Amino acid sequence: MASTVDICNLALGYLGDTATVSSLNPPDGSAQAQHCARFYPIARTSIEMNAAGQQIILTNVCAAVIRYTFDVSDTTKFSGLFTQALAWLLASMLAGPLLKGDAGAAESKRCLQMFQMIEAQAESSDANQRNVKPQIATPWIVGR
Repeated sequence: MASTVDICNLALGYLGDTATVSSLNPPDGSAQAQHCARFYPIARTSIEMNAAGQQIILTNVCAAVIRYTFDVSDTTKFSGLFTQALAWLLASMLAGPLLKGDAGAAESKRCLQMFQMIEAQAESSDANQRNVKPQIATPWIVGR
C-alpha cells in the first residue's frame, strides 16, 4: 500500500526524475518535495464547482439517486489503479514546474493522457466490484 510520499515518488518516476522525496509535511527541502506538497492535495480532490464557487453534483438524470462518498485521505485505502491514476495526474501537474518550456508542456499532456486511460480502467474496475441495486420509486408504481 502506497503512502503519500510513495505516490509522489511514483509521479516523479513517471516523469523520469531520479529524485526521491522523503517528506511532504514539511517538505524535505527539495524542489520536488515542495511541488509535490503543493500539487498532491489538488490532484487528490475532483470536486465540481459552479461559477459562484458552490460545490455541485452534475447529472442529466431527472430522478437521480445519489450514493454518498466521502473524502478518503488514508492512502492505505486506495486501490492500486487509483494510486496509479493519482500518480499520473500528479505527474501531469509536476511536469511544467520541473521540466519547463515545451518539453514540460508535452510531458504534462502525455501524463494527462495516461491518467485518463488509467482512470477509465479504475472506474470500470470499481463499477464491477459494486453490487448495489438502487430502489427507484417511480410515481406510477408508488400509486399502487
